[in-house]
Amino acid sequence: MKFNRGEEEDFRMDMTPMIDVIFLLLIFFMVSTVFVDFSKKMEIVLPESSASEKTLKKKK
Repeated sequence: MKFNRGEEEDFRMDMTPMIDVIFLLLIFFMVSTVFVDFSKKMEIVLPESSASEKTLKKKK
């Protein structure tokens, strides 16, 4: 006796949407780096502590 199993389901994951998202992210980061001006730097003035100077003088 021969049984008809029917069609087997395809369990492969569709990669097309993931590849589209990767390409969109790649294009976004490539375009956004063009607009970043690397010559402008944030000047930060750090506070100085007088306690560190006293400990250095004591050690010498």
